[in-house]
Amino acid sequence: MKKSLWIISLFAIILTKFASAQFGTSERLTLGDLLNMIDPTTMILGVVFVVSFALLFFSLSRVFRGEKAIAGIVSLAMSLLIAYGINKSGIDLENLVYDMGITLETLHIIFPIFIIALVVIFIVFIVLRTGKKAKRQLRGGNNYGPG
Repeated sequence: MKKSLWIISLFAIILTKFASAQFGTSERLTLGDLLNMIDPTTMILGVVFVVSFALLFFSLSRVFRGEKAIAGIVSLAMSLLIAYGINKSGIDLENLVYDMGITLETLHIIFPIFIIALVVIFIVFIVLRTGKKAKRQLRGGNNYGPG
């Protein structure tokens, strides 16, 4: 319940009107405006961070079998260092991505679709999880047993 309330609050903040000190007017902040504020290099670094975190967390959760917190902290630290190192190395990420055959226009199309897919997966996960808890409560069982 707390997670879904946090997500709803985040969307409410995004969709409300903000007083813009830059333009001197009250404008509506949309998801498109937020995505337009992101630099392509920042977008690429964000994708590198998310992918490296996912891979490291998967592998470290196998190493630290029962300790997901340790695997999460170590993979977070290593992913931040990877993204920081790539940023400080001076590699031109835009040309690197372009040389791989992905244009920036394509990246601007793929990234919002990726974000929307993650939000949909997260919402479906929350709905399925709350549905299993409700089913357990209707059966009279505890919330810790198999679903």
